[in-house]
Order: sequence, then structure tokens, then C-alpha cells
Amino acid sequence: MGSLIVITGTPGTGKTTLAEKLEKEGIAKRIPKEVIEKAVVGYDKELDTKIIDENKFRKFIKEFLERNEGIFVIDSHIGHFAPKERTILYVLLRCDPRELKKRLEEKGWDPIKIMHNVLAEEFGIIRKEMEDMGITFLEFWTDKEDIEDIIERIKREIKDV
Repeated sequence: MGSLIVITGTPGTGKTTLAEKLEKEGIAKRIPKEVIEKAVVGYDKELDTKIIDENKFRKFIKEFLERNEGIFVIDSHIGHFAPKERTILYVLLRCDPRELKKRLEEKGWDPIKIMHNVLAEEFGIIRKEMEDMGITFLEFWTDKEDIEDIIERIKREIKDV
């Protein structure tokens, strides 16, 4: 049975970059996107985003982990809804809202979508959700901290699990 490292945070904070590095270094394998896609139940045109059923998301990840061995990583702004019983570490990536705005503009995002995400980061929405869910997590500011230092800290944390 597999276990999970969750990397969550507002879009643009560096979740995918970190997950890719963890996989490249052999620390964790990424959960296939198809597993997450099965939980998509619609599309919000106004926000230009997929609508994911949190219960299906949790269910499909749990089923995947039950069928696979090793440590896996998921990078998603809803990653904190993954099954707690299989999660060995939660990582919340943060970013100064001004820097986040620049990053999302460089990606060519729609200005309204950028505004929603910058405000979510400014108000710490994901952090608040995690606290409300009673989740213990590591928090890193990707505009201030080096990704290699973040990886070293993750390695130390999972070594103790």
C-alpha cells in the first residue's frame, strides 16, 4: 500500500516544480493526472477551471494508493482533501501576492483568474482550510526559500516516518 506527500498551495506557488524535483530525485512518484481527472465533474467557464468533487478526489486517490506501493506525491491546490490516513506529510507552498501575480501573468492567465488567486493567497485561504481541517503541515514561501532547501527539509521529515 502506498503513502502520500501532499503539496498544496495557490496556483503559481511552485507545486508542480517541487513535485517534479521530488520525483526526479527518487523521493516520491507523482500520482498520475488520470487519477485526479476521474474526479472532475464539470467546468467553470467564468473562472476557467475544472470542478472537482472532493469526495471522488479522495476516493480515487485512496484506491490508487491501495493498489500501489511506495511513496507518491500529489501537487494540487486541493491536495489537502486527499485521504488523511494515507498522507505522511503535508506541504503548503506560499508566495508573496505581488510575486504570484507576476508568475501568473507570465503564464498568460486571464486577469480575473489572476485576481482570484492573488486574493486567495493574500487571505491565506488554503492555510485556513488546512488549519480548520486540523492538518499539521510544513509551510514554505517559494519567493524567499530555495527549492533545494525545501527538498532537504522534506527528506528529513519523511525519514522520520
